[in-house]
Amino acid sequence: MGAIEQTLLYRAIETQPDYMQHQFATIGEPKIDSAALPTKTLPKDPILLALRKPKPERRSKDMDAVVDFIRQLKFFHAFKNDEHTLREIAGEVELAELQKDDFLFEAGMLGEHFYMILDGEISIVLCKKNADGDILSTNVLVKLYRGQTFGETALESSGGVRSAGALASQPSGLLSLHVD
Repeated sequence: MGAIEQTLLYRAIETQPDYMQHQFATIGEPKIDSAALPTKTLPKDPILLALRKPKPERRSKDMDAVVDFIRQLKFFHAFKNDEHTLREIAGEVELAELQKDDFLFEAGMLGEHFYMILDGEISIVLCKKNADGDILSTNVLVKLYRGQTFGETALESSGGVRSAGALASQPSGLLSLHVD
């Protein structure tokens, strides 16, 4: 509970600095009551703002956040100081948004995209199906989160076949890079 209270306190200071300064000045360290905080809209994610624009409308400045995100990914470590390559990659990614239980792809499909998780949770799965193709059971092999990548077979070999499926375990946002 102490950790939760500290998190709420820091979040209140971040989003409502004037209100919290007044609280500290008048009563010392306040107990946070979320109903007492004035509402403030948090800034939109700059990556989402950039990628929701059509490619021709994306400005270089818009793509800075996308480049910074890609630079931090382990998969692109070799390019972390190569601004030109990172901007090229950022210029080609598309935003893929999935709802809970949406399949991105299934085992056996041709791999045409590489994915980078922006938010949410993706489960890499193997599914047992009946003769009609209906899923009987799903076996989760691994769960992936923000900053993790998958689907690299699409980049490694043209026409690579997916060895497992990818399922959104919760609403998720992905950066998708086509093999071309």
